[in-house]
This record gives sequence, C-alpha cells and structure tokens, in this order.
Amino acid sequence: MNRLKQYLDEDEEPPMPEGDYWVLETRSEYWVISADTARAIERALTRLWRPRWIVFLDISGGHRRVRTDLIESVFESTTAQRATRRAFDRERRLEDKADRTPWEDYD
Repeated sequence: MNRLKQYLDEDEEPPMPEGDYWVLETRSEYWVISADTARAIERALTRLWRPRWIVFLDISGGHRRVRTDLIESVFESTTAQRATRRAFDRERRLEDKADRTPWEDYD
C-alpha cells in the first residue's frame, strides 16, 4: 500500500491555506465551496451543451442543486485578496471623508 501512496497523492489537491476558499454566487445566494468543486462547476459551465442543473456539496457538506442560468460567478477568495480589499475600502472612505465640505460631515 505504501508503494502506491506516492502515485495516489499526486492526484490529490494540495490543502487550501486557512481562510482561503472559493465562492459560487447566484442572483440571490452564495455558497462557499472547495477548489475541486469550483473546477468541476467551471468545467460544466463551459461545456457546449451545459447541464440545466448543477449539483454540488458546499464546504459545510450541504447538498445543493442550482440552475446553471442562475449562476452569476465562481471565484476564489483568499485571505490576501480580502485584506487588500479591506485596505482599499478604508482608503476610499478616508478619501471621501476628506472631500466633504464641513456641512456634509454627518459621520
């Protein structure tokens, strides 16, 4: 069995760093999913004859069934990406606040 382990481990996906995940977003909902699930969904969506429904497990193990025409996006969300976005949002708020006139300062 140990002789096969080196061959089997190559097919396994490396573990995602803590806090990194993928998101499947529809018009009204979003689910956190694994990278394997995201790749499978992307393959199904890019097929010439894509299926009407996508069935998948979310990161918490919930069984989901979503119509493909409702899927808006599938994207990766890493800790670094979210930190960069928060920093950008903070800088943007400070910039907006600096541009206000004194009578507009209601924060």
